[in-house]
Amino acid sequence: MAALEKWLHYRRAHSSKYWTSPVELVDGMKFLTGSDADLAELVLKNLHPNEKGFWAKVIAYNKRTDTVIVEVVQGEIFTTGWHITIRRENGRWRILSNYGVWES
Repeated sequence: MAALEKWLHYRRAHSSKYWTSPVELVDGMKFLTGSDADLAELVLKNLHPNEKGFWAKVIAYNKRTDTVIVEVVQGEIFTTGWHITIRRENGRWRILSNYGVWES
């Protein structure tokens, strides 16, 4: 993160045109509770407990498999979707970002 902050500071100082991700980190530290046998199901149970019409799947992970992006979708025809980034920290999964990707 320090390297990213350094790059961002440099870009702001030397150019007014630079791209930044619209994804924002989740405030505070929210850890997921439950079994991590199925990470998509773990995200659903923590973010949308007892809600119908949601489904999720893991769409990406890093080489060490300690950071994962889970896509959560609500609906079947007209859908809304989010990308949730989680990271394993000290044996627990922490939510890093929860970003709305589309609405239809």
